[in-house]
Amino acid sequence: LNINIVAIIAMIKHRYHYTISYKKARLGKQLAMADLFGDWDASYRFLPKCMVAMEASNPGSVVCCIEAFKYCRSVICIDATHLYQKYKGKLLV
Repeated sequence: LNINIVAIIAMIKHRYHYTISYKKARLGKQLAMADLFGDWDASYRFLPKCMVAMEASNPGSVVCCIEAFKYCRSVICIDATHLYQKYKGKLLV
């Protein structure tokens, strides 16, 4: 999990006496991680099934909170600061 790309390159060079590029080592690490844990797309496709199961087993859980967030409105915050010296005036962010 926490092995870096340079260590992968060194391990391949030591074991097989062949130097691979950084790009190949990075791609190999990504493919190995996908084999171990699955890819992002599959995880997101599986998430709604987990949410339904959690709501069925524990009514009133966090699923209701997530469903309620779609009705929240965006809020714009405006803050002002005074500008001194060269840039005199007020800056609104």
